[in-house]
Amino acid sequence: MSTDLLLMAVLAAMTCVALMIAVNSRGRWRATLSSLMAVCMLGGTIWVFTLQYNLMDSFEAPADRAERRRTAEQTAAQSAAEQTRSKQDASSMSSMIADAAQFADALSKERMFDPLLSHAQLVARADAVEQRYEALKRESDLSTQLFERFPAAAKPFGEAMADLKAACHFYRAYYYAENTDAEISTERLMKQRAKNAHDTLTKAAKEIKTPE
Repeated sequence: MSTDLLLMAVLAAMTCVALMIAVNSRGRWRATLSSLMAVCMLGGTIWVFTLQYNLMDSFEAPADRAERRRTAEQTAAQSAAEQTRSKQDASSMSSMIADAAQFADALSKERMFDPLLSHAQLVARADAVEQRYEALKRESDLSTQLFERFPAAAKPFGEAMADLKAACHFYRAYYYAENTDAEISTERLMKQRAKNAHDTLTKAAKEIKTPE
């Protein structure tokens, strides 16, 4: 045990003795004097303990201070890295939703018939639309981490992708319709599903919360 701790223990014991004497004192003057001494001893003991605590804190070992500072710096760095990663994920998710929404909007406004194009060229255009959908689907399949981070946006995004898939199906079916009525019906269905997808994606985009 260090000398400082030993002296503090002795001081505390003396204070306890002084309090016991004050409690057991008989006579007005003796009790008053004993109580006064006990209060002084108690106040002095508290002051010494406080002073010792402050001295121990001010003379903290440099290694301990360095370790505490290093821990604080590591925590701050980890927090900054997590915030940066969250912002990047939010940006990636927003970009994917924006691409899908742009595709849906284009489909909802598509001019299906073009007299300057042959049937083969129109079918090729339908192939290009399906390829664009497949590219979006592959990107979403590789983005499971984003969906886990933003579950509120993941659900409507999945619903919108199902509508886009249906819209692409109707797009191709339009060019194989048996008559004008079938063409009109198929085009209406295609554009309705595309519009549904766009509206759902707009809701999904609002679920992306970018950390400040």
